[in-house]
Amino acid sequence: MMLKIIKKQLSVYCLLVLWLSLFLIAGWGEWLFSVKLTGLLVSLVVLIAIGGEKQSIKLPRFFSAYGLFLLIWAFNLFWSVNRAKTFEEWCLFSTGGLWWLIVFNRKNFFKKYLDKLIVLLGLIFGGLFLYYYLTNQTVVKPWSLIQVYSGNSDHFMVGDFWSMVMGIALANQWWLLMPVGIFLIILSQSRAAVVALVAGIYYLFKDKIWLAKWRNWLVMGLVLVFLGMGINKTVLNSRHYYVQSLVGLKYYPWGVGVGNFNIISRDKRTHLWGLSSYATNVHSIVLEMMSGLGWLGLVFVFWLFQVFKAVWQEKDNLVYRITWIVLTVDFLLFSGYLVPTMLWLWFMLLGLIL
Repeated sequence: MMLKIIKKQLSVYCLLVLWLSLFLIAGWGEWLFSVKLTGLLVSLVVLIAIGGEKQSIKLPRFFSAYGLFLLIWAFNLFWSVNRAKTFEEWCLFSTGGLWWLIVFNRKNFFKKYLDKLIVLLGLIFGGLFLYYYLTNQTVVKPWSLIQVYSGNSDHFMVGDFWSMVMGIALANQWWLLMPVGIFLIILSQSRAAVVALVAGIYYLFKDKIWLAKWRNWLVMGLVLVFLGMGINKTVLNSRHYYVQSLVGLKYYPWGVGVGNFNIISRDKRTHLWGLSSYATNVHSIVLEMMSGLGWLGLVFVFWLFQVFKAVWQEKDNLVYRITWIVLTVDFLLFSGYLVPTMLWLWFMLLGLIL
């Protein structure tokens, strides 16, 4: 009997180590297509194994709508201007859907570990980031959680990840993590992380009487902080791609294929009011899908709206609700959704909430 318990515990630890290894590599920013394809295969194998044990896989709420979205995306491959890129991103989001199913069908297991694993990932990524930052070994790797996002050296995505960790720390009252998170977010220069964290704090205290009294002042303060942080940075001065993506719907009503926003950004017809700064992605998960799929992307918008409303109104799993909301707000303002680790965690959190 004791031997069976030991074997079971060892198998659990081995699975957690393998999961941690996959998600560490997925946040490294290297071998992106291989990582996305590996993630798809691994999650598919895990789901098949769960199906073998349970005989049937239960579908969470809103999964059918997400499945329809993935199906539309698959057809989008036929008219995508770069099918390889569109297929790569389809693998990324399909893997997210599989992790959603896996966690939903193994809630009891993941509920015990996921918040601690996210914090552990945050500490590892944060430590590696500080090492490269302090030793002047930073290089441009857009989808890395330990390196700099662009050549301007004004955004490190470790801050976006740590806004999620801070959400967990607040909900669990793990106060020792707070100064670490504040320090890393400030160092990362990520405005999206700040806004996302404030959204999480608001959600945590939204039913408090004092918040209702001071709500307008808090909103005004947030706007001023956001404007102040953006004066000399791209948030205010050159986020032209938001306008380009919206204007692009007129000229590309069926989209250009997800992952190919550069086509729209280069098109002079989308440079309304002289907003011509070039970008390879839209820095917003909603506009990314609309640019890639055209008006068919409204299926994703509808799905996300329904899910967000359900999560906001949910009463259980406070830790995971706050964390998911923080990450969602970050995805609406920045392109962290193209980092496999962050997107897959987003779906895993959803599996524990709904």
